[in-house]
Amino acid sequence: MDELAPWHLIIEAIVILLLFGVKRIPELVRPLRSGMREFKHDVTGVPDENPAGKTEAALPPATEATDAPAPAESDPVAQHPPT
Repeated sequence: MDELAPWHLIIEAIVILLLFGVKRIPELVRPLRSGMREFKHDVTGVPDENPAGKTEAALPPATEATDAPAPAESDPVAQHPPT
């Protein structure tokens, strides 16, 4: 019984949720995350791609390009582009 079973981790997660609450957990994890980033940078020497804890959503959501109509098959310019 020296190893952790999955139900041990579930019980620990429930206890942490009860003690700190759902809203405080990100505040508690933020310093740990930044410390791990600094350690990774010091060990590997590679700078972090996501500095200062910025969110992953750097690009706007993709939209379909329906503004311009597709070229018709009878259009001679579309069939033979200029060289």
